[in-house]
Amino acid sequence: TFYKKLRRGWLSMENGILENGNLLTIKEASAIFKTKESTLRSWIRRKEMPPQLIMKIGGIVRIRKHLLEKFIAGEL
Repeated sequence: TFYKKLRRGWLSMENGILENGNLLTIKEASAIFKTKESTLRSWIRRKEMPPQLIMKIGGIVRIRKHLLEKFIAGEL
């Protein structure tokens, strides 16, 4: 199904919206922040990260990579 393919990273679209290089998993984003996945999920839940960084599809959460880079650089 769509969600299983998205979770496993198999899904890629020509327009780049769901392309693997554009979206990070919680695990990948938490590695960038050098924190636990649960901490990052808590930040998201408490809205301590800008909402435009977060993409939710059903129960799946992805972080927009290019916006995360801007956020870390202090541009967002």
